[in-house]
Amino acid sequence: FPINGRDWVLMVLIATIGMFDGVHLGHKKIISFLKEKASELGLTPIVLTFNKHPRHVLHNDSEYFKLLNTEAERYRLLENYGINDIFEIDFTTETAALSTYDFSKLYLLDLLNIKALVIGYDNMFGNKKVNDFKRIYELGEKYNFDIFEASSYIYNDIQVSLTQIRNALNAGNMEL
Repeated sequence: FPINGRDWVLMVLIATIGMFDGVHLGHKKIISFLKEKASELGLTPIVLTFNKHPRHVLHNDSEYFKLLNTEAERYRLLENYGINDIFEIDFTTETAALSTYDFSKLYLLDLLNIKALVIGYDNMFGNKKVNDFKRIYELGEKYNFDIFEASSYIYNDIQVSLTQIRNALNAGNMEL
């Protein structure tokens, strides 16, 4: 698959994974960390994201659970942060059923053959019921890829997250 018109098979990749809905300052910190590590290691940074929000697929509550950005806005914001390569995964109930290990093996290794992974401090991927996130480190050792954890972003003593942003919006606190 070409990514943004480029042949990713020829790229040596460092990846991060997320929905990146409401691309915010915390996401900006992860992206900056991703780019920093990419530069240090001589790798191409790539963002793995999903075409549908997991809540919309698993809970069918798109009427209640609104996204903060459209797909086009998300991509534009990521590009504004310097991400040229975005790999979109079709999020389905089958995708949701994958364990962290199986997701990582399928997408990160077999498909993209990454050399490093940047995860946010609270990032979790793979089926929550069988989430074996600690196995991602075992997978990294086994298949020789590095894992880096980005710390949270604190603004005015508040840990910036989509949950905080959604709570403020739902409360009508536009200033926050």
